[in-house]
Amino acid sequence: MISYLKIGDNILRRIDEGNIFIAFIILSLKTASLMLLHPKEIRDHINRYKNLVKDFSKFYEYFGLYDSSCKKLSSYLYRLVSKFYESNFENLEVEYTKLFRAAYPKVLCPSYESVYRSARKRVMDPFIIGSLENIYRKAGLEIEINKVELPEHVAVELEALAYIISRALTDDISVQLMIDLYRKHLSKWLPLFSQCIKESSKEVFYKDLAEVLCLLHKCIAQALDMFF
Repeated sequence: MISYLKIGDNILRRIDEGNIFIAFIILSLKTASLMLLHPKEIRDHINRYKNLVKDFSKFYEYFGLYDSSCKKLSSYLYRLVSKFYESNFENLEVEYTKLFRAAYPKVLCPSYESVYRSARKRVMDPFIIGSLENIYRKAGLEIEINKVELPEHVAVELEALAYIISRALTDDISVQLMIDLYRKHLSKWLPLFSQCIKESSKEVFYKDLAEVLCLLHKCIAQALDMFF
């Protein structure tokens, strides 16, 4: 699905029922990652997530220990997947390009961490890229050279976090990598990115995606607390 990292889609199978909330967070990360790709890529892969998201939407009782944000995330996630099928595909392609790829005088919501965090507000800040690549290597993720997505692309960071969280259930090293990726990277810019989408997009699908990202940001913090 994401060319930059070789991440298997079977990681959810490692999660038993006792870790249902962690499984939900992993599924949410992977689904959000997919929805941030080009609509053609979403169309090619969405079916593998549709039924899983529907099943998790029934598990509200498991989230009784967590705040309303995580219950709301489950509902919005299912709504987002459903909304993709209901949306006009050509309109989604146009909106995706305007938000994330090409627009005059500038791209509205760039999908790259450095744009939000570096002093120059441009992609490929050496410190950010170096930090991310170090985390990926330590996690055992293969970095593919000359591929489309950069290591700081939001979809890559989200799916990498999903993989690392799944490893953290049985690997202490992955716990620290999980913390580093979230606290040193995603938590620093995901709220800004989601707010940009919410304010800039006129498509319901992308407004819902912005809400999913906002809620996911809050729920990830709760998931991390479960490891301590």
